[in-house]
Amino acid sequence: MTTTDSSIDPTIFKAYDVRGVYGVDLTEDAVYRIGRAAAIYLNVPVIAVCRDMRISSPQLTAAAIQGITDQGVNVVDCGLTTTDELYFIVGYYNFPAGIMITASHNPKEYNGMKFCRAQAYPISLDTGLADIRDLAIRGDFPEPERKGSVTHLDATDDYIKHALSYIDVSKIRPLKVVVDASNGMAGMVMPRVFQYLPAHLVPLYFELDGTFPNHSPSPIEPENLVALQKKVLEVGADFGAAFDGDADRMFPVDEHGQIVDGSMVMLLVSNSILRKYPGSTILYNLILSKSVPALIERDGGKAIRTRVGHSYIKAEMRKDNAIFGGEHSGHFYFRDNWFADSGLIAFLLILPGALIVVPKLADSIAAGPNSSALPALSALLGATFVGAIVITRALPHGGSVAEALVVVRRHRVEAGEDHRLDHLEAGIGGGRRSAGMGQGVPHQGLVDVLDAGVEVAHL
Repeated sequence: MTTTDSSIDPTIFKAYDVRGVYGVDLTEDAVYRIGRAAAIYLNVPVIAVCRDMRISSPQLTAAAIQGITDQGVNVVDCGLTTTDELYFIVGYYNFPAGIMITASHNPKEYNGMKFCRAQAYPISLDTGLADIRDLAIRGDFPEPERKGSVTHLDATDDYIKHALSYIDVSKIRPLKVVVDASNGMAGMVMPRVFQYLPAHLVPLYFELDGTFPNHSPSPIEPENLVALQKKVLEVGADFGAAFDGDADRMFPVDEHGQIVDGSMVMLLVSNSILRKYPGSTILYNLILSKSVPALIERDGGKAIRTRVGHSYIKAEMRKDNAIFGGEHSGHFYFRDNWFADSGLIAFLLILPGALIVVPKLADSIAAGPNSSALPALSALLGATFVGAIVITRALPHGGSVAEALVVVRRHRVEAGEDHRLDHLEAGIGGGRRSAGMGQGVPHQGLVDVLDAGVEVAHL
């Protein structure tokens, strides 16, 4: 007999996960029922379960495991992990399914659940989460012949080795790097990562604390990067990076404390990958700068645009066998990581040195193609840097940046996009400015300079 239990609020089932306020709409009873429902729907012999460091995560993890095992399915309890480590665990160990207890970047009151199938294939509302929701709400759970068992696995060392395989550690310079873990899971992982790197780690808020006493674990908000920016300047670091609560997203700042735009990070990671795998397909979402596809193709890659949202980009990557995909929100996906996102891998790919020369792009653009910095910068950034000064070379008469800006200004005013001109002009001299710290203006300006080059080239 099917019954309805109103204690489960259906609105906690979002597009890509389960999320609610602990003790209000996300209770241990609700998670227990969701665990049983997931076990029925997935119909697999074993599920890997991981959790983050939120105050309510131990209780909710215990409830989920109880629900899964009460339905006759075995559990591999992987303990504290990042969300991207869960995807690795499911892919690397060939588990048929995985569940992560986390609320990612949300405030301390929240918690939630993320689900994936074999090979880290995500489960969204359209691909099974709605069915799990309906089963949990009905509460019609058949009794199994036996209960499931629980075993334990610590996979963090294997995950770190996998992430490090993306780079040549011998090419890492002795950088000083500030990492803001936001009191989240990066605080557990990053010290172990830096044991393998010839770089000096300056830790910021590495204590695992689900109350997030220093700032919200959402580094996409500029106010949550202020402490990182100040620390980079205070210690004279080469650059810094902030991770969100479950450490699947990474947001860098440069040596001047300036926020690096997501499009610029996308370009740097793409360039790094295309050097190793020339001709590869790379996916980007429609929010990213128009310079992203232009410079991917300039570097010899194939750029394909996709919809916003990780379930869409992961599906498209699988279809096109894309080696890399990125979103402006800080999610970066890798084919050889089971098409899953990883903040750690993205961090490692910008580590070899490309990021710290980004501020100098502004000076070089202002100086034009005769800049004395051009050879050294070109050696580090290759075709991506050449693309950055395309604006100085794209005019038929080989005009200057100033002349090109006149053309772009007219074009943008006619298109009703003159509100972006401030960013464009900030990019020309952004490397020498500090007043914009916290707003990302110089790097956004540099991205607009790249866009302007693309526009001029096609006028």
